[in-house]
Amino acid sequence: MKSFATLIKVVSVCCLLSTGTRGEGSVGSRERPSFHVKFPRKPKSEARAAEANESIANQTLTLGVLTADDLAQGLSIRSAIQLAYEEVLADPSLSFPYPLKLAFGNAASTRFQAQATALEVLLDNALLLVGPQFSSQAHSIIDLCRDYQVPMLSYSATDPTFSSKGQFPFFVRLSHSDQMEMEVVADLLEYYDWHQAIMIFSDDEFGHNGMDSLTNILMAKSQQLPLQFSNKVALDPRASQEGIKQLLRAMQSSETSVFVVHVASTNVLFLFEEAQRMGLMSEGYVWISTEGSISHLMGADVNSTYLSTLTGMMGTRVAIRDNPRLQEFRRSWKALDPKKYPGAATDTVSPYALLGYDAMWVAARALHNLSHIPGARFPFRPPRSPLPSDAGGSTDFARLNVSRGGITLLEALAKTQMEGIIGNIAFDKNHDRVGVSYEVVNLLASKFETLGYWEQGKGLVALESHDSSNSTLKPAVWPGNTSKFPRGWLPSKGKALRIAVPFGPATVAQYVNRTPDGNFTGFCVEVFQRAMALLPYPVGYSLVPYDFQSNSYEDLVRSVADKEFDGAIGDITVTADRAQTVDFTQPFMESGLGLVVPVLQGDPTNPWAFLYPFTASMWALMIASIFFTAAVIWYLEHNQNLDFGGGPTTTSSPPASVMTFESTQKLSVA
Repeated sequence: MKSFATLIKVVSVCCLLSTGTRGEGSVGSRERPSFHVKFPRKPKSEARAAEANESIANQTLTLGVLTADDLAQGLSIRSAIQLAYEEVLADPSLSFPYPLKLAFGNAASTRFQAQATALEVLLDNALLLVGPQFSSQAHSIIDLCRDYQVPMLSYSATDPTFSSKGQFPFFVRLSHSDQMEMEVVADLLEYYDWHQAIMIFSDDEFGHNGMDSLTNILMAKSQQLPLQFSNKVALDPRASQEGIKQLLRAMQSSETSVFVVHVASTNVLFLFEEAQRMGLMSEGYVWISTEGSISHLMGADVNSTYLSTLTGMMGTRVAIRDNPRLQEFRRSWKALDPKKYPGAATDTVSPYALLGYDAMWVAARALHNLSHIPGARFPFRPPRSPLPSDAGGSTDFARLNVSRGGITLLEALAKTQMEGIIGNIAFDKNHDRVGVSYEVVNLLASKFETLGYWEQGKGLVALESHDSSNSTLKPAVWPGNTSKFPRGWLPSKGKALRIAVPFGPATVAQYVNRTPDGNFTGFCVEVFQRAMALLPYPVGYSLVPYDFQSNSYEDLVRSVADKEFDGAIGDITVTADRAQTVDFTQPFMESGLGLVVPVLQGDPTNPWAFLYPFTASMWALMIASIFFTAAVIWYLEHNQNLDFGGGPTTTSSPPASVMTFESTQKLSVA
């Protein structure tokens, strides 16, 4: 009664009656009485006590688990988490202040069902949310976790934007980030020297953010190499089989034959099936799939016959190396009853099932570590600002409570370090797992074979040595079940270039030659074909014969200048006049100056080879010339020169006298 009297007194003091004034801007309005009530503040100690009374006692440690139970992969993840939960309860080294409880929810494959399931689990005062399976689902409920301070421990959400701690503070990722996986894809394109690619991605946050990451990486690499996307195609996660057919038909006319697939929805199976039917997985094509797409191919509902049609596909996935804990898990996995653990008792285990298994152990370790802190409690309280009645106050959202231990649990999760079946587990400042490596795989028949690895800071490394200095991948089998390396582009389906090739008596067969079947061979032709093969883009061309029987080289140059031909190849000499009308390539041969001589018969190494040019007629001519010269000299000298006295028959023979004449005149030196 005393407090009530005090309240009445305060009301009477603070009540103000408006008796003659009018409100501003209310000319002509009636005066309305107004009053203000001022309540006395409670002491701080009483406020804290009231807040403590508002806390809801939590007698169990509930962990919410969201999986896509409409998929074989989701059932496999659920069974792996259930197995880990049972092992945690049986581990004597772990202790908790309250019983540990799992609250499973079937989030299926839709965002709406993920939201509804997450709401149901959070109404059960879940301390932690493990899952959901898809990045798009995580985006739809991450704000709910932040507002009610419930950490989300993800085993499969790979969207790179989740690495933003400021935007998603309550998100902890055990799986990899697509930012890192896109670096693997970019390194593969660079390794195989494919300059262009077509990217097919999910039309959701997962696909768009992954595509943006790869685009940025390629732009950075394009400063040294021309790497880019010739086309980007968004695939609706709900697209029908007919819609997928139309999408692929639009890409059939593309000259680029390298496809990068970043799709996590189940219709990726229809995508591969239709691509195979339309011949887009034949020889000359390349398909690179990220782990989101490969994981669907590893599901128990995919038969080996279907996989064999995709032989030659390449992919990237998180590398999980063999270790004792993994071997122990596989033995336990094969011993499970499939009726109680759907998706278990199989030889193939999804990587996300392994991540889900370790996620359960990470959560248990974090709770165990918190349990040893004196006074550690996990209470819940109603939100400080309840939802108004016209803004969801009458819905189940108004019944959600805020976890007062959520921030403490988040810090414990981020500090957890342990050895799991996927390897060493630790988190960086952005709550991403550190030390993630990848393997490059190749689909052969019905199983994936490892071609090599990718490690952060090292790039691609060889399969055997894991040495960063050796980046040679194992030889791959390509679509069409062939070992022939695909160039990354197909011949142009547009207008082909018309290249004139001269032939005839005026051409040199070693440079340009036309075979009887109409094909062209020769050095110039091979140089042209090699140059076209080195182009980073496809250019179609046809070699058109140019007969020199009625034409000349000048006519050929004029035909190219008049655009009758797009170009010409052959033994065409570069001259100043021709260079003014057409463009020549850089000369790749220099003729220079030379002598034209006949080919000599016989052995060129014979020491008497110098006598080969001297024929019998030449010998006769040389002898006759000598006798004629000697006769002329004798005739002119025999009257004055005693040495030539007498007739031709009385002296030494004229030729001999000419060749052996020795002067008898004495010379004196002063």
